[in-house]
Amino acid sequence: MPPTFEQYESLVDGYGKHPDQGLKATKKKLSKDPNNAVLLLAQTRFLQRLGRDEEALNSCNSICDSVKSSSKDALEIPLIVEIQDITAECQEALGTFCHVGGAKLSGLWKDVLDQTPKYRIKKVYEEMYRVALSNEYWDIAQQLFARLQKENPKLSQYHYAWVALSQMQAENLPTDDRMGQNLKLLAFRSLKAAVENTIAKKDTPRTITSASELRLVAEIYRKQGFDEELLGILNSDDIGIESSVGKNDVEFIRAKIDILKRLERWEELASLCASSLDKLCQQQEQTTSAAEDIPTSLAWADDWYIWENAIVSRSKSRLAGSDINSLLKRYLTLKTKNRNAGRASLLNQSINNKSGLFNECKRFFELHKSSRSCFEDLRQFLLELSEDERVAFVSHAAATSNLAEPPTTETEKASKWTLAAVSSLKISYMLHISKSGDTDQSNEIKNFVLSCLKVYTFSVSVPTDSGDDASILAVMALLKLREDRKNLVKAAYLTEYLHAISSDNSLGTLLSLLVSQLLGYGSITISAFQQLGLREVQFDTLSHLLYSRISTFHPYSVELRSTLSTDDRYKDPFSGISFALQWPRKAISTTTNFMSKDLKNVYFDKIIEFSAFKERVETSFTPILLQLERRRVARLTYRSSTIMEESLVHFDRAKSDNRDFYSVPSFEHPAAESLDRLIFPGPRLSTYWLAWWTRNDLLQTIASSKSALPPTQQRILFDSIQFLKENASLKAQQLTEHELKVFEGWELMQPVTIHILLDAKSPQASKDLKKDFSLLSDFVGASRLAFTTLEAPVLPDWTYYHSRFLYLELFKAYDKLCDGAIAVSKLKANHAYGKIPVEVVLSIKKDSRVTGTLIQSQAKGLKQVLEKNGTSVLLGLLREDENGVGVALEELLRPDTVKAYTSKFLESVLESLDGILKVKL
Repeated sequence: MPPTFEQYESLVDGYGKHPDQGLKATKKKLSKDPNNAVLLLAQTRFLQRLGRDEEALNSCNSICDSVKSSSKDALEIPLIVEIQDITAECQEALGTFCHVGGAKLSGLWKDVLDQTPKYRIKKVYEEMYRVALSNEYWDIAQQLFARLQKENPKLSQYHYAWVALSQMQAENLPTDDRMGQNLKLLAFRSLKAAVENTIAKKDTPRTITSASELRLVAEIYRKQGFDEELLGILNSDDIGIESSVGKNDVEFIRAKIDILKRLERWEELASLCASSLDKLCQQQEQTTSAAEDIPTSLAWADDWYIWENAIVSRSKSRLAGSDINSLLKRYLTLKTKNRNAGRASLLNQSINNKSGLFNECKRFFELHKSSRSCFEDLRQFLLELSEDERVAFVSHAAATSNLAEPPTTETEKASKWTLAAVSSLKISYMLHISKSGDTDQSNEIKNFVLSCLKVYTFSVSVPTDSGDDASILAVMALLKLREDRKNLVKAAYLTEYLHAISSDNSLGTLLSLLVSQLLGYGSITISAFQQLGLREVQFDTLSHLLYSRISTFHPYSVELRSTLSTDDRYKDPFSGISFALQWPRKAISTTTNFMSKDLKNVYFDKIIEFSAFKERVETSFTPILLQLERRRVARLTYRSSTIMEESLVHFDRAKSDNRDFYSVPSFEHPAAESLDRLIFPGPRLSTYWLAWWTRNDLLQTIASSKSALPPTQQRILFDSIQFLKENASLKAQQLTEHELKVFEGWELMQPVTIHILLDAKSPQASKDLKKDFSLLSDFVGASRLAFTTLEAPVLPDWTYYHSRFLYLELFKAYDKLCDGAIAVSKLKANHAYGKIPVEVVLSIKKDSRVTGTLIQSQAKGLKQVLEKNGTSVLLGLLREDENGVGVALEELLRPDTVKAYTSKFLESVLESLDGILKVKL
């Protein structure tokens, strides 16, 4: 006979798509063999897949009891792992997860450990730890390390792992929980004893002899608020920063500085930083060679962090700041162009001598203007200047950088001039241009664009990439005037050029993606995303740039001759999102396997960090957003069958927002309109949006599924409805103009769907089906009238596609609802029999399709017009110009390139319009 787990897998996999049938079959078999562990576990998994989590959880407990009472032999490890996985999944779904597996699961593991021969026990230990880490059942992991401590009393790593897990479990229990309080106390006392043993030089393995052990001490002392005690440890000669344990590691030095700041011991912090900087100065004064390295013991002092804390702490202490001034002068005499010391001098002036800040900013610019970091280093200090000083500084920067006169094309000189010119342009943009935007100031903005193009054109001719930021500044300035379509089109030509000649410039690629997205160039947007080459965690932080609202922009695969050989995930949003959604599982699995693969070198000092990482991944906003968008894309592209067995994740699980909105640097003034308002289409997706689309998704699931919505999914549905009701004030802030227009349509669908297809007794169900269906009919009629009178744009942009797909999506949902309502109206046993206004339902179904067809016919007409004159429209927008920006762009790009880009843009527009025509109504 095959092993028990293989029998289980075979049974569960056999009913993979039909867990309801699997449940019936196992119940029938269990009536003849009620203690069969395989059947009991299969029944549990089927219950869990059907969303009956409470029953599944009770079944897990029953299995544990049954195994204990019916057999002396331990369960196979894979079966225990499956029970533990199901238990964790059910607790998560029910909202009862608290990182405690409980006595019954612990009992199953104890039986395995007791009955496993020594030559196989290592594998059992590793698997037990791996699964405990994966499920975050800290009591199970504690059980393991308590046993390992007992078996290996001379190996301290098992004791420290147990300590770390005690802290982890305590943090996840209520603050007033007695067990949690005791675990915290045990963790602290264990480490305190180890510290005392080390200082007393006791002959015991439980001492602090490595950086990993000191790291654990620091972590737990900080978490429990023992700052004073930790400070004493870090100052200790035996295990402190300067000992053979601490080894002057910057991690512990920063920990000490942070403690001093929290305790507001400013004089002590100032003395620490000043002393370190003084030693650094002495070392530099004694150095005979400019290339001589700073010794390891002082390397940490050569850092902005130390300079900053030295100046800030001195200003907050009662001591005079003359020593800091002296240190700055000494160091800048030794290293005139040292960036950190230069920034420190700016900060010192800002805090202690405001009147001298302007001159200090000028001096810094003169020294560092050809550094790529010059603008960022000056930024905060320039904003502190008076208005007159800012105007004067813009002029000074332009003059000092010799902005009007490019040098010869000698590469080194040309690169330095370009960097200085870019620094000057960035300052001008922040202090003047970014605050502009009125029609009266458009000429100033266009003149600024011309200056940027002049610098960029020169840098391209050298060639050097030091001028790439000039083109980025030009694009940002053009975005200020984005309401005029011609400026956005010019920005597209420029970003396409930057992206082409500086393909390794990720900022250029990002700009190409975002500007193309605004203009509705779907294929170019998706191509730019492919060329970003996202890796691992970037799917969590950057994939939102493309996939936010992708369903209402370009849900279909790009089908162009140039993409025939391209992998699906690089041209099809559905495949791309499916790939991106694999990352969280892979990241957690890889990290878990690494943490548990070698218990001889257990990473006890990383357990808390691992748990924090795992939580950030599991509660990330991005995967929940991606799941919703993937399902929307599936429904629009006739792939609904791929999502039928999928359960939605609760929107309130999105507690960690790891999205990066600042990957394109902003040079905006704080008072100016933020860059994300300029470059991202629509407001940022938020928890309100997640709740809204969770509700809409589940309404569609109810309308299109033959089986009942599982209890856990019903809970998510009603939670989303409640959230939307309680947070209605967020609607106008967080939805686009066109999402607000279809919002009513989804609201009208909610009560009739719940009444007819879910639960007529629910407070959310319709109280008058005839009235509510009549309102639905009126909404469809008003939508058709709105599109009938709508004028076609000269060129479609992102908003055009967004609005059309939103309505097509809604009308497809109405079609499914009408089919379900008509089917129910024929069932005499159904509670809604005789209450459904069939004629109104049929008219809604017909009018939805008519309106959808109208939208498609308008898109088809626009496509036909652009096929004839699209090239002239695009070139007209490029060349329509009073200030010569278009002329300067054409000179930069050259005629052949302009022609190629125009063809590429038009091809992308036509391909995107074709997507609207592919929706099946």
